[in-house]
Amino acid sequence: MDKFDECIIHIGTEKTGTKTLQEFFYINKSILSKNSIFFPKTFGEKNHIKLTAYACADHKKDDLRKTLRIISIPLIKNFRHEIEISFKREIENQSCKRLLLSGEHMQSRLTSIEEIQFLKNFLDKFVTKYKIIVYLRSQIEMAISLYSTLLKSGGIRKTVLPDIKEKNLYYNHEKLLDRWSDVFGSECIVPRIFSRNDLLDNDIKKDFISFLGLNWNDFKDVENFNESLNEDAQKFFLRINKFLPRFIGDKPNKAHEVLVKIISDNNIGKGSIPTRMEAENFFNIFADSNERVREKWFPKRKKLFEIDFSIYPEKKNFNKNDNFGFKKFAELWLKKSDQPFSSQVKNEINNALINADQEKQDIKTKFKNFFYKGTS
Repeated sequence: MDKFDECIIHIGTEKTGTKTLQEFFYINKSILSKNSIFFPKTFGEKNHIKLTAYACADHKKDDLRKTLRIISIPLIKNFRHEIEISFKREIENQSCKRLLLSGEHMQSRLTSIEEIQFLKNFLDKFVTKYKIIVYLRSQIEMAISLYSTLLKSGGIRKTVLPDIKEKNLYYNHEKLLDRWSDVFGSECIVPRIFSRNDLLDNDIKKDFISFLGLNWNDFKDVENFNESLNEDAQKFFLRINKFLPRFIGDKPNKAHEVLVKIISDNNIGKGSIPTRMEAENFFNIFADSNERVREKWFPKRKKLFEIDFSIYPEKKNFNKNDNFGFKKFAELWLKKSDQPFSSQVKNEINNALINADQEKQDIKTKFKNFFYKGTS
């Protein structure tokens, strides 16, 4: 089996249009192949999350591993063995020169040199050289966009911005670039800025195709994904997640998945944002590390990121509506009234409610009664 001449690894970062880009790769898989670029399915049809799960340290039991149901050492070892066999079979008859991998979880979950080296050791069996492409977005924009994802993932944090320090591995771009440079070499790292003024035609798909050296007109376009929840939907999940968690033990909660899909499909929009002072203070946490990134990787730029803080309000909006959760749930119930949830889903919801913490028992009881009213 001949090795690929080059492996292009797109590692995110998260909240930089990755889902759109992966859908584009998937839809254009045959066109990529005609251009000698192989986009595999062993690691995931679109998002190569299994590659991240493969490389994560054995001790990690995060939501990614829980979703894939590989939370014990024997299961992890078996999972890795199956991945290796499956990938060898997938590529044995192909003749492409370049391998394309994409998974933003590689940015957020591979947080140690050892994990990234483990990934490279695996890929070295199939690849001669590498290019690591990573899109960098301002930390304040990342945090605001991430808040919707946090709530859809079962989070219960009330504030849009997390309480963090500069050394935070998720938001610190300098540490991210250093980790991957230490393993692959800085000459293999290709950082790009994710902003309107920096993407080719303000389109990450066109920008990436340009990076690959291909002709955009040869490809089929796809719509951009927008996964941000509006403020009402965010408030809904903030309240409901206390009683309907994403996981029950180590197993995904199907009932929570149902709610996320239906609410997300119908409530896309602008969510909560911090005040101007909060936004400035959060962004300034990374002022020094961002400047070092600019000096090393983008010396021609005056600033790593151009931020317009005037878009943030000076004061918080304290318009509180205690009925928003039941209003949203009533809308959901009406839409699902002709297609009731299965007994299994209702049982899981019931178990989640029973096992929920004892805070605000009256809300829990009201929610439970409302949900089961008129159902069999």
